Amino acid sequence: DDSVEVRQQTIVVNENPDAPDIVRFTVVPPNQVPAGQCVLLQWVVEGDITAVILTRDNVILWDHAPLSGSYQDCPSGTGTINYQLEARGPGGTSRASRLISIQGPTATATSPAPTEPAPTATTIPPTVAPSPPDIQVFSVQPNQINAGECVQVGWDVGGTVDLIQIFRNEELVLDNAPFQGSEQDCLSAVGSYTYRIQASNNSGGQDSQEATVVVSPSEPENPLKNTDWELLEIYVGQGLIPALDGSTPNAFYKDNGQVDGSGGCNFFSGAYTILGDEINIENILASQVLCTNPPGIMEQEANFFTLLEAAETFELVEVDGENQLHLSRMIDGEAVVILVFENRPVAVPA
Repeated sequence: DDSVEVRQQTIVVNENPDAPDIVRFTVVPPNQVPAGQCVLLQWVVEGDITAVILTRDNVILWDHAPLSGSYQDCPSGTGTINYQLEARGPGGTSRASRLISIQGPTATATSPAPTEPAPTATTIPPTVAPSPPDIQVFSVQPNQINAGECVQVGWDVGGTVDLIQIFRNEELVLDNAPFQGSEQDCLSAVGSYTYRIQASNNSGGQDSQEATVVVSPSEPENPLKNTDWELLEIYVGQGLIPALDGSTPNAFYKDNGQVDGSGGCNFFSGAYTILGDEINIENILASQVLCTNPPGIMEQEANFFTLLEAAETFELVEVDGENQLHLSRMIDGEAVVILVFENRPVAVPA
C-alpha cells in the first residue's frame, strides 16, 4: 500500500584498549588516480605489536612491515582497490582500510578516435625498497654469573624485518621472536656463552649483534656459616680430655669468613675458609685479660687458640642426638680429632 515502516537498533562498538593503535594510514594521492599511476601508502602504528601486514584486495604486499613506514604501489587495470593495514598484538587486532578508484582514460568529443590504438610507453616509478633491519637494542645482563643463575636477554628491533632469531653459542634458542621482548635464560654449566640476535627480511637485508656471558663455578657451600659451637673436649698430650668445668670456650662462624668467640677467659676473632671438608683458621687475635678461675683456664685457652689454627679438616657428626663439630689434623700420618664442640642455638635479635 506504499506505506513505509522504519525501525532502528543501536549498537555501541567500544575500542579494545589493549589492541594496537593505528595512528595514521594514508594513500597519496587519495580517492582516485588515473590508470598507470602509482600511489604512496604511509602509516604509523603504536602499542604492543607482533606483526604489521599491508594488503591490496586481500593480497599481501608487505608481511611483517615496520611500525612506521611507507610503500609505493603501482596497481594495474581500473576499478576500486581496497588497501588495508592490519596490526596484530597480544591484546587484539586493529585494521584500517583506504579505497582508491583507478580511472581509465576518457575520450573528448573533439578528438577523433584513432582507427588503431597506438602503443604508448608508460613509465612506472620503482617500488620503494624496504628499509633494512635495525637492531636498536640487544642486551644480556648480567654479563657474569655463577653456575645455576640466570640472565635476562632483551631486544628491540626496527626496520623491515621478516624473521628475528636469537642464538646461544650458535644454537637456536628463540625462533620468530617479536620486534620487542625480554626472556630469562638460566645457565648451569661453567663456561663462556655468546648470545647473538639476527634480524633479516625477504629482500636480503640482515643485521646482527652479539653479547657474551661468563659463567663461573658456584661458590662452595659453607655448612658452618652462622653456626655457634661450645667446646666439649680438647686434645692434650696423647688424647682428648673434657673442657674445664666452669669454662665455656666457644666459636661462632659468620657467613663473611670471620670466626669469633671466647677462649674461656678472653674474647678472640680470626678468619676462616672452607673448601670441601678442609678448614683453615688463621690470624687469631685475643684480648689480654688474666683469669684465675677455674684453675688451669689460661693454659687451656692458650692450647685452644693453638689448636684452632692447627686444624686442617672438619666433620659434622651426630652423637646421642646432639650435633657435634670435630676439628682434626694429621699427627704422625694419622687424622686425629683435636677439638670437639657441641652445637648451641644462635641467638636471634629481637
